[in-house]
Amino acid sequence: MAWREKELNIKNDIADVFQRSLAVSNSRPSYLGAEIERQIDERKRVEAKLEEASREPGRKQIIADFKSLLSSFPEAMSSMQSQLVKYKEATADIHSLRADVQSLSNILDRKAKECKNLSVRYDEQVAEMRKLQAMVQDLKDSDVEMKLILEMYRHEFTYSRDIMEARDSEYKA
Repeated sequence: MAWREKELNIKNDIADVFQRSLAVSNSRPSYLGAEIERQIDERKRVEAKLEEASREPGRKQIIADFKSLLSSFPEAMSSMQSQLVKYKEATADIHSLRADVQSLSNILDRKAKECKNLSVRYDEQVAEMRKLQAMVQDLKDSDVEMKLILEMYRHEFTYSRDIMEARDSEYKA
């Protein structure tokens, strides 16, 4: 009896699962059918828009212009690429010129420092020459004074010799 009861329960469960799967399988096709209908409607709407757009005035002209634009695209692209190459070359030239300017600027700075140092040395040498010229002038003045003093001593010596000779003659007399 327990076996029978279990068998009955299992059969009821199987029948229940079967009914549920039947309900799901019945609902799935209706869902897929609705989805197919929605996709068909969307396709019809897009086709209608496309047809409407192709009927618009000037549409053919726009399409022709677009096609001519597309055909001119490779030429424009080639032109743009050649301009890009020129710009790259110009950029390389600019970098080279900047390096040259920097190098020349460094050389100019170094030469300016050398000029400044030479100017300082020149000013020092001019000051030294002025000192030496002043010393030469002082020495010339001293030489003239010494010659005068020497001349005075010679005269005095000669004068004193005359006096001594005169005294000697007086003593002898």
